[in-house]
Amino acid sequence: MIHALLITNEAESADLIGRLARHSEQVTVDRLFCPAPKHPELALVLNTLALDVVLLDVTRHDEAVLLHDQIKQRNPQLPVVGFSLSEPRMAAFGPAAFSLSLPLSPRALMETVRKAIRASRPHAYNNVFAILPAKAGAGASTIAMNVAAQLASSYRQSIAVVDGDLRSGMLGDCLGIRPQQSIAETLGLADLANTLIWPRHVAPKAGVDFLLTNREPQAARPAWHTYHHLLAFISRRYDRVLVDLPEMVDDANAEVLESAARVYIATTPEFLSLTLARQRIVEMEAAHVDRSRIRILLNRWHARDLKPKDVTDLLGCPVEAVFPNDYSAVRAAIDQRTFVESKTRLSSAYRAFAGFLAGSDQPPLDLEKFSSFLGSLRMSIASGLRSSTAA
Repeated sequence: MIHALLITNEAESADLIGRLARHSEQVTVDRLFCPAPKHPELALVLNTLALDVVLLDVTRHDEAVLLHDQIKQRNPQLPVVGFSLSEPRMAAFGPAAFSLSLPLSPRALMETVRKAIRASRPHAYNNVFAILPAKAGAGASTIAMNVAAQLASSYRQSIAVVDGDLRSGMLGDCLGIRPQQSIAETLGLADLANTLIWPRHVAPKAGVDFLLTNREPQAARPAWHTYHHLLAFISRRYDRVLVDLPEMVDDANAEVLESAARVYIATTPEFLSLTLARQRIVEMEAAHVDRSRIRILLNRWHARDLKPKDVTDLLGCPVEAVFPNDYSAVRAAIDQRTFVESKTRLSSAYRAFAGFLAGSDQPPLDLEKFSSFLGSLRMSIASGLRSSTAA
């Protein structure tokens, strides 16, 4: 739930906004002040409650400006949404102010609150990285769990991996681990994350904490604010957070994409995978992910395949890492419910990419090693991608 403080001088306004919050089924009013509080009362609430937003009646303009300033002095990052049963006057609150439009509705309340909360966090978390496949089976999950293991073992970082594919996630099966609480249950309690007994919500292996799905078909679908709360909590608790997402973007996991420092699309060099990688890029941009934060992970690569520079040219996003094809190593790891053997070339590629995420100056991919060629494979893929875009 989104936790709100409601401040008004009018009982009618308090009742209306309270009903809008209840009908939204996503906002709960933790504290109501009617009439508006004195400064000590307000300071006490701001110091003791974990609030996501303040709903402030701005009908009495001068008083509302004073309350707004007191809130911002106490908590500069706490978003304030103004409202009035008459036309609100929000100009004096500055360009970052948000106000509910008339006529009021639960949907308008949620949309405005969401915009205000996002604006209060203008920058992505610099230690959160999202990984999703161009198409199912492209290997995003294998990359996520093996890179996480390298971050923990080779770079001594505290790592969390979130299995964001609640319906088909397989990380737990691949590693032979199970949490006491599933990721769906954790998301449902994410607004209270500071109070949770955290070891019950993770399954540790090789120094990595995994938040895993049990693929329960009847589990409630997460809302955007569940990811908002979860990432706010674990981004502070861990050095690095990897979120393994499904290929389909929905309203909830779009919050992860907006919150991540970088969004990685895992693709293989095949035509169909590259075609869908371009579609994923379009979807990312539709979800308000700036292209500058989108990177490509080229998986299951052979020397005869399209070169990384050519994939960069085709997709318009840089290839940040290349993982060689080693089916036998991946198969052996899954059979043994563990990570890819450390002596393999594939494991070395995971380690190089992990070093890059950990802040190493060494890039995970030296493009100079890959001589570009424009053979028939490139021409075939480029032609197919242009055709799919035109369609």
